[in-house]
Amino acid sequence: MKKTYLKTALFIAWRYLVSRSRYAYGTSSDDGFEAWYTDDADLRRWKKHPGLILSERDSWADRWFWAPEVYYNAAEGTFYLYYSADEHICVATAPSPLGPFTQRVREPMRSEKSIDSSIFVDDDGTPYIFFVRFTDGNVIWAAELEKDLTTIKEETLTRCISVSLPWETVQAKVAEGPSVLRRGDLYYMIYSANHYQSPDYGVGYATAASPLLQEAMPYFRNAMAIGGPPEYTETFQLGIINFRLANLERDTGNAAQASTYYQDAITFLEQATTAANAPKEGPREAYYMLALCYDQLAMQPSAGRARYRELALRYWRQTADFYERESPYRIYAEQRIEALGEEMGL
Repeated sequence: MKKTYLKTALFIAWRYLVSRSRYAYGTSSDDGFEAWYTDDADLRRWKKHPGLILSERDSWADRWFWAPEVYYNAAEGTFYLYYSADEHICVATAPSPLGPFTQRVREPMRSEKSIDSSIFVDDDGTPYIFFVRFTDGNVIWAAELEKDLTTIKEETLTRCISVSLPWETVQAKVAEGPSVLRRGDLYYMIYSANHYQSPDYGVGYATAASPLLQEAMPYFRNAMAIGGPPEYTETFQLGIINFRLANLERDTGNAAQASTYYQDAITFLEQATTAANAPKEGPREAYYMLALCYDQLAMQPSAGRARYRELALRYWRQTADFYERESPYRIYAEQRIEALGEEMGL
């Protein structure tokens, strides 16, 4: 009997533009993959392709078809479908974004069980594959691909992200669904954590200076994973948004605009710490974010630098008080407390 995969009825994994047409692919069938397409500029009206773009007859496996992504190789005029089947990562090709896709070689890309493959091609043309191995729960790994886009360079395998942060550990040891993009000289990995059946299944991101992220640690918690009343979550989310905008401006060298966003983030985060009926976990998240904001401001030359250090130290101490001794948040807070103490001569 085939297992019904419950994760998502329709997940738009990738869309390809041919003239005005756009295509969406999803985890939706026990027998392979379906597709939807539209020619509408507003993307409001979609049509379902009448057949499967890949069926079990044209694949190595005959069950558990998950997480499709489609890419176009212009040099070959060929579309590549990367997907998971029977908990193995596979690749199939077709001359059209609507298939039919077939596997040139009826075998997975690796013999070891893996899922959730995603491709990233860097500016220099180097292709990478990101995927999930079951090495300690669900762990995100990456490697370079050969130029054929189907062979993994095993010697480049790199462990990227395993469960470590509090928001990731609510239910099961799961980090999955990676997707990487580049902005300037910074690489961003978007991923999911917690069990997909959990209400705490959320999305986070990590950054690094290299595509092979090497256990990069996300530096903010996904706001949607936080419970609590609206007066807390709304202000906390606004703080997170401004913090992210500040980081983007900082990374592109716009220090003045980054400072403005950090100040805006601080305003919202301070409101969150005093919000009525904030959950027990709420204030500590806000304290952590406030400490990060003041840390960033203290690194910039300004007349208020000494005051920013004092405030950063204050919020790192509050963060340490709220978290358990083995928490990564507390460990990092204690490191910052020590470093700031030395800088301030305490």
